[in-house]
Amino acid sequence: MTDRQARRALNTGSAAWRKLRAQVLREQPLCPICQKAGKIEAAVDVDHKDNDSHNNARYNLVGLCKRHHSEKTATEMAGKKWTPKGTGTDGWPIDY
Repeated sequence: MTDRQARRALNTGSAAWRKLRAQVLREQPLCPICQKAGKIEAAVDVDHKDNDSHNNARYNLVGLCKRHHSEKTATEMAGKKWTPKGTGTDGWPIDY
């Protein structure tokens, strides 16, 4: 992906987005939030960590399970900052 592609919104139906989405899910097949909580759940959605659809840099994309992606999206659409709830298997709060 070029720098220009990393800084523009990609249509979710485009070949470029499908390719990038497949790459993210191949590299990260499990939801990291679930993993930190000691659960195994497939990552099925790709999320922009900073909620900026123009920032398609790989470091800004993360695979999430349907539940966590929906929860994060709904919270951010309400104008609030989303933070995962709960603690990891190590007892520390889960971070994103």
